[in-house]
Amino acid sequence: MKNTLIYAATLLAAATPLSLADTPRHAPQRVIYRAASTGAAELQQALSTGLNINAVDDDRETALMRAADKGNLNAVRNLIAAGADVNRQDEDGETALMIAADDGYTEIVQALIAAGADVNLRNDDGETALDIATEERHRHTAEVLRNAR
Repeated sequence: MKNTLIYAATLLAAATPLSLADTPRHAPQRVIYRAASTGAAELQQALSTGLNINAVDDDRETALMRAADKGNLNAVRNLIAAGADVNRQDEDGETALMIAADDGYTEIVQALIAAGADVNLRNDDGETALDIATEERHRHTAEVLRNAR
């Protein structure tokens, strides 16, 4: 993790175009997440280096999924505004919406729905975001998802 953060700081400071072939496999997703967490301008700077906003790590998770998992509403909003795919699924079929629902991050769920997240997508276990929120007893989050159907 420390090497990834050093790499991200170096990349953002240099703002030199790099090919994804020049980056460690897990780094693009983390660089984008870190930049989005800092602010919209920093995210645009990272993307201007040629990084793909929908870059994935070894688990096929995107920066948007990571932001949802961390409960980072600011990063979620920055990533959505920059064009992140709100319906991308990871290796288990999970979306950022499902990840936010699992943790009861209602504001993130609302932001993702407003951005076009499909509330009817199912993961590899056949669950929707509503199923997950209900199972985890996140009543308010489940209500938001139920009303979005």
